[in-house]
Amino acid sequence: MTRIRMRRLHVGRFEDGGAAWRDVDVPRRRPGTVRVRVTHASVGATDVLAAAGGYLLHPLPGFATGYDIAGVVEEATGRAPGIRPGDRVATLLPGMGGHAEYVDVAPANLVPVPAGMDLATAALLPLDGITAALVAAHAEGAGVVFVAGASGPVGSLVAQRALAAGATVVGSASASNIAALEARGIRGVDHSAADWMQNARDAAGRDVDVAVDHRGDDRLRSLVSRRGVVVRTSFIGRPGHERGDTLRGSLSSAFRRAPRETVVSTPLTALFEPRRTSRLLARVVGDVSAGTLAPAEPEIVRPGDVLRDGRFVAHAGPGRKYVVAFE
Repeated sequence: MTRIRMRRLHVGRFEDGGAAWRDVDVPRRRPGTVRVRVTHASVGATDVLAAAGGYLLHPLPGFATGYDIAGVVEEATGRAPGIRPGDRVATLLPGMGGHAEYVDVAPANLVPVPAGMDLATAALLPLDGITAALVAAHAEGAGVVFVAGASGPVGSLVAQRALAAGATVVGSASASNIAALEARGIRGVDHSAADWMQNARDAAGRDVDVAVDHRGDDRLRSLVSRRGVVVRTSFIGRPGHERGDTLRGSLSSAFRRAPRETVVSTPLTALFEPRRTSRLLARVVGDVSAGTLAPAEPEIVRPGDVLRDGRFVAHAGPGRKYVVAFE
């Protein structure tokens, strides 16, 4: 039997030069799964953190990065009615592994990609879009929402969801992105200003109902009313202590009150609630296809161009995100 080979990005160690593309044999398809030929896979901040050894969910090397994929069904299974070879699909892989030319996925986790949507855009949507949807569920009925990093891939989607629900949205960003925020109806605050917290209070006009945080910044609690909520999507942590700081921050959030805190972990949601995750992704894909939700713009790169000396290259820039395109 002819062996099929594929490229797979392997994190062999957390030191410099620890990530590399490898040519490996494609394993036999697992029973009950659908084989997807990956055409596009996005690269996000979580991939960069994981490859550097700072990600709580991957404390040991020996894994492939990549949560988000889009591609074409290569092999289906009789247990997956309605899924056929050639179908265009997208999904989030709960344990990473998407930076590879082939992946095997449970049929229920796959979401169709509409004919009018390019697969590069579809590859941007799973992790960021589902995260934004989970955050938006905590902001339902909120009058004023603060979004840290409102110009980023997740923050932008959260802000759009909140605006669509009728909330007043205040968002922090760099000075160069404030005009773009305000053009979308977001009250922008320059997070590099010394008094940016006071500026955020002034922009909100009152205590906010929900603050969305992606760094673990305790100062945001002072913006929130006692009956409000702080939603944490990630914890940056100190260099070299990211995993421990993430764990401590997550545990601390569970016990905080007035305002209360909650932590959104999209990979864990995908692991334990796969059908809910697929429904949320289908909604995101539908909204983007309909033009009611605008994701980041894909910056297409070849597999070899996404690494430099065994490390991921820096982020693609404001409003853009790297997407690896496999030939």
